Amino acid sequence: MNLFHKVCKASEKDPKKIAITFEGRDVSYIEFMRDINLIAMLLSIKKLKKGDRVVWLGQNDYKEVEIFFACAKLGMIFVPINWRLSPEEINDILAHCRPSLLIYQDTKFIENINWDINSLCHSNSIYQLSLEINKSMQKEIVSSDDPVLISYTSGSTGKPKGVLISQETILCNAEMSIEAHALKPSDKVLNVLPMFHVGGLNILVTTGLLMGATVFLHKKYDLDRVMLDLSSVNCAIFVPKILQELIENNHFKNIDLSKLRVLSIGSTIVPLNLIKKIASLGLNLVQLYGTTEVTPFAIHQRSDDATSSMGSIGKPGLHCDVKLIDKQGNEVQVGQIGEICVRGKSLYLKYFRDNREVRENDWFRTGDLAKMDDNGNFWFIDRIKNVIISGGENIFPAQIENLFLSSFEFEVAAAVAKADAKWGEVPILFVEGENRYKIDFLKDKIWKKIASYKRPHQINFLKKFPRNTMGKVDLNQLRIIANSTAISN
Repeated sequence: MNLFHKVCKASEKDPKKIAITFEGRDVSYIEFMRDINLIAMLLSIKKLKKGDRVVWLGQNDYKEVEIFFACAKLGMIFVPINWRLSPEEINDILAHCRPSLLIYQDTKFIENINWDINSLCHSNSIYQLSLEINKSMQKEIVSSDDPVLISYTSGSTGKPKGVLISQETILCNAEMSIEAHALKPSDKVLNVLPMFHVGGLNILVTTGLLMGATVFLHKKYDLDRVMLDLSSVNCAIFVPKILQELIENNHFKNIDLSKLRVLSIGSTIVPLNLIKKIASLGLNLVQLYGTTEVTPFAIHQRSDDATSSMGSIGKPGLHCDVKLIDKQGNEVQVGQIGEICVRGKSLYLKYFRDNREVRENDWFRTGDLAKMDDNGNFWFIDRIKNVIISGGENIFPAQIENLFLSSFEFEVAAAVAKADAKWGEVPILFVEGENRYKIDFLKDKIWKKIASYKRPHQINFLKKFPRNTMGKVDLNQLRIIANSTAISN
C-alpha cells in the first residue's frame, strides 16, 4: 500500500471530518481527496511521468500537502525547497534536481529564479480544472518502494545534498510517530515547523493524515497563533527556541491545556533545564532524535516513559536498529561514547544523482555521538564535528553548555573551537543575552567543576545568536566570530 492508498483509506472512514485547518480555512477529507486528484490530473496534463520531480517553493500551505500526495499517487517525486535560501542557492538546487514543474506560492519566491517559464505554475491555478479531464490521467503502477520525496540537507559543510526518500520509509516513520506520541485517529495535531524539512512534513502532518486525524497547520511560526491553537490540540511539535519563547510568554499561563496530551521536540540537544520547566507545568515532553537521512527520526522517547528517562533521546523506534561505534568501527560497551549508526526501513534510499556508497554493511553513520545506559536509553553527547580537540583531549561542548546553563539563569549557550598555536584548539563559550555578572564570578562559580583543559578560554555575550531556518544556533557562524575577533574576558 502506497501513501495515496493509505490516505484514501483513512479519508473513507469519515469524509466530512476536518483533515487540515489552515489560516482560517477548514479542509474536510472529502475536499482534501478531491484536490489531490485534481492536482494529479494537472500533472498528467502537463505530461509529467513517474519519477519526474515537482518542486514546491513557498511557505507552509495545505496545497503543499495535497501536491505531495498527488505526487505519491502518480509515482512522482516531491521536492520542497527552503524559500529562505538565496536565489543563487535555490538555482543550484533546481539545477541539481531538474524539476519538470515548479509550483510557487507567491511571485516573490521566484524573483531571480532561473528556470524554464513553461515549467512554472502558481499554486492558485492548480485547482482550476474540470473533472472531465480525468480521461487524461496516466495509469502508473506505484509501489511503496518508489521514491516520493527529495529533502535537501542544510549544506552546513558544503552544497546541500538531495536525500531521496521512498514511500515505504515515510510509512515506517509514521508508525514510529504514532508510537512516540501515542497518536489516535481522533487526535488534533499542531505543526508550525517548515515543511521543506522532513521533520515538518513527516512527523505529525503526514502521519496525522495517514491515520485520519486533524492537522492544524501554520503558514509560519507565529507565537500568538500557537498559543491560540494549543488549547484545541492533543499533540504539538516544536524546536527548543520556539518552546522556550512559548513558556516565557506572560499569556502562556492563561492557556487551557487540558486537551494537550503530549509535546514533542525535534532537536539534537535539548537543554535539561527546559525539559524540567515543561515537566513542572505538568506537560509530557517527548524527545525525538534523527537526521534528514533517517527521515527524520530513528530514536525517540515514548509518551508513557518520557518522565522516567528525562534528558535522554529514548530508544530505537520501530523498523530501526541502532548501535554505537568507536573510531575503528567497533561497537562500544554500555556507558561508553560512540557514533550513532542506524539501519532499517526508515533510512533514505540514497543521495539524488550521487552514486557514492555512503553506508557500511547497510549501516548509516550519523556523525553524532551518544552513550547508552543499562536500560537501553540513549543519551546524546554531541556532533562529532563539534568536538573540540585540545592538546589531544576531546572536549564535548554540550558538557560546558549544560554546566553553564544549569548554574545561571541564561537560556542559550554554545561552546565552539578556536584555533590555538599551543593546544591546537581551545573552547570559547558564547552566551545569548545581556551579561548580568562579572566574568571572574562566572569562572569562579562553575569552572572548578570540570577539568582545567575543558574550561573556556573566553566568554562572549551576544544579544542574539545567528540561527538557521529551524531556529537552531548556527555554530559555523559562531566559529567564524570566535576565530576572527578578539573577545574580551
